Amino acid sequence: MIHKLTKATAVTLGLFILLQSPANIKEFISPFVHLDVVHSQVLTHYFHIVLYANNVINPVIYYFTLKDFREGYRKLCFGS
Repeated sequence: MIHKLTKATAVTLGLFILLQSPANIKEFISPFVHLDVVHSQVLTHYFHIVLYANNVINPVIYYFTLKDFREGYRKLCFGS
């Protein structure tokens, strides 16, 4: 059980870092690099969508990797 939990946490953390990094890099370099307003708004919207996608992906990862989470989710959705 601990191995599966560690694996699920590692995958979730890896995806979080992968999906969060572009937004962080943009915020870090934006004071040094001038982006016109249109490109800046498009990138901001894109990064928000990617960050929301990360929040959607996390329960899916847990569902497919952790039996206890899967059983609890089924009970929540379909009753006992």
